[in-house]
Amino acid sequence: MSGRAMVEYGFLRRNESGGFQLGHRFVHTVLENAALPVLTELRDTTGETAQLWIRRGDERICQFSVDSEHELKATLPEGSRLTLPAGSSGRLLAREAEALEELAANGWVESVGRRTPGLGSVSAPVLSRTQMIATICLAMPLSRIKESPGLDFGTALMQAAHRIEADLAQAHER
Repeated sequence: MSGRAMVEYGFLRRNESGGFQLGHRFVHTVLENAALPVLTELRDTTGETAQLWIRRGDERICQFSVDSEHELKATLPEGSRLTLPAGSSGRLLAREAEALEELAANGWVESVGRRTPGLGSVSAPVLSRTQMIATICLAMPLSRIKESPGLDFGTALMQAAHRIEADLAQAHER
């Protein structure tokens, strides 16, 4: 199997200098260990796609995604890159003034058809030592929304973000 194929299948990954290191199939980060069980539970309780996004420069990257089991779903694969400030996570990671006001008022930021018509999302920050390191996001077709993404799912999303933060804090204490 070629090095490229080993990267594609997650057995290896390229580091910044172009060399190879063990891939995600072998190495689990503290963030992954904290986030994946919470994202899975959030998806199971809400029925919608749960994701964790990080910022890299002027983009956001989907680190983890647990897709909805509905046939009609909002989904982007892990590793997807979107420019800032697209979507609720993008607005939050870009620290858009309007998004920060929405966050202060509600504890979450939502997007209703802003990035993609017919889709909505709600996001909340994941903090480590008071710094935003990522956002947790629920994405869904607007056809399943009763009031708004934030009003329907904001509380569950914030609770999930706090659980990830608590797990990260515990890991740092070890």
